Amino acid sequence: MKKIVVLLLCLCLLMTGALAEITYPIEDGPTLKVWIELNAGASQMFTNYGDNPLYQQLQEVTGVKLEFVHPTYGANAEGFSTMIANMEEWPDIIINFSNYYNGGTVAALDDGVIYDLTPYLEEYAPDYYALINRDAKTHIEFYNEEEQCLAFYTFALVDSFDANSLVVRADWCEEWGIDPASLVTYDDLEVYFQKVLEEKPGVVPFMPALSNADFRLITLWGYNLKNDFYAEDGEIKYYAVQPSYQKWLKTMHDWYDKGYIGTDFVAQKNAVNRKQFAAGEIGCITVAIGNGYADAQAAGIKIDKIPYPRETADTIIHTHNLGVNVNVGYEAVVTTNCPEELLPKVCEFLNYPYTEEGMIFSNWGPEGLSWNWNEDHTKRVHSDWVLHNPDNTTSVMHNVCRMTYWPRAQMNELECNPNIAKDEIITDMRQRYHGEDYMQHDYTLPRAVDMLLDVDEVSERDGILVDVEAYVSENMFNFIRGDLDIDADWDNYVKTLERYKLSRAIELEQTAYDRYLERIAEASK
Repeated sequence: MKKIVVLLLCLCLLMTGALAEITYPIEDGPTLKVWIELNAGASQMFTNYGDNPLYQQLQEVTGVKLEFVHPTYGANAEGFSTMIANMEEWPDIIINFSNYYNGGTVAALDDGVIYDLTPYLEEYAPDYYALINRDAKTHIEFYNEEEQCLAFYTFALVDSFDANSLVVRADWCEEWGIDPASLVTYDDLEVYFQKVLEEKPGVVPFMPALSNADFRLITLWGYNLKNDFYAEDGEIKYYAVQPSYQKWLKTMHDWYDKGYIGTDFVAQKNAVNRKQFAAGEIGCITVAIGNGYADAQAAGIKIDKIPYPRETADTIIHTHNLGVNVNVGYEAVVTTNCPEELLPKVCEFLNYPYTEEGMIFSNWGPEGLSWNWNEDHTKRVHSDWVLHNPDNTTSVMHNVCRMTYWPRAQMNELECNPNIAKDEIITDMRQRYHGEDYMQHDYTLPRAVDMLLDVDEVSERDGILVDVEAYVSENMFNFIRGDLDIDADWDNYVKTLERYKLSRAIELEQTAYDRYLERIAEASK
């Protein structure tokens, strides 16, 4: 029955071709309280988004007044926990909710703390509704098994490119006759690290900041792992008990033992790594390439992005991150603290970044402030406020001049992200190695899989994972430092994870994935 409903819905959208239109600014727009993280750039300029001219203009064009609530930068989870402890003080809208609420939107709906938005979308969020229902497969990415859409999600209009990369000193590579593009395997990277040890006394060859999930993701790819669940030939697996994960640990321990990895890798944050890398105190880090390039320009050094490392040059990486989801998260939920009679206007407001005008506003920022037309009126160009701000680099401004963390229809980052578009070199770096034959994504789970467990299943799985992930992280550090022996202590480590019921969590994830495959098969008929 659900298959028929989905197909009829998509057919109706194709036949009608148009839905209701919302006029902005909204008449009698409400005042809404919004909880949202301060991103790294914005935190250097504002303590509240209400002071950002971008969000001031958003209120003007939508007719909705906004009161922003932010957690302390760098303590988002703690801030969220403090906020939800007193529901009477909850905001109307919470951004990036599922990252922090145990059980995500499914559990939150069951707990009665968020609304089911499904009944409101067609009439009051027609642009968002049309996007997420443009065909049956897309519909599956945004609706759960009960045919409910519980949030406004960022919708990727185009394939994105990897932001985070492994970066080395290109000037040092020139000095040593090393082509950064030749650093293909883990062994190749060791050649570079050894040169740093020998030629640059006092410099740490590699500071991974292992608390940064992006580092683990990038270096695990080469062993065909993700730092989460993944599916190999239809079978759900969890990375941290695989033989290939044991091999990855041995590589990391070997690097630590040889002095390639800095001894402060457990505690040190990526922001510190960036500063020390730019100062010549570190030889390789993981960084968003736009930020790394901006740092390098400011410091007067040369850097380069290297390939995603793998075991051999012939290794096919099946766990690449991109090319899977149109739903890329950063969702906005409406809490039940918001009066129900306001839901139509709230949905109209949240619909704005999916309109033609709102896409430009949310991805580029306001015309005249963040961007202007060129002389021929054929191309948008970023403004001097963005590119030549007297107080901040574009690595800060690209998160200030547009709605980077806000759910929206996401356009091409190569054009609308000033930290990339400002320079052909960084544009090339952002795209480099993307889409090559060895980079596949057939093991990566679509985001929709997480929406296909019921509340009891989600609660059970996530409860198990709290203990599992804490134990995995603790022992990852211990194995790399040599506090535990990777061979002698491995079996006990795996048995402990079994006592934490990891296999049950895998079973539940398999259930969700099987349901997803069934829905895809039905939609394809």
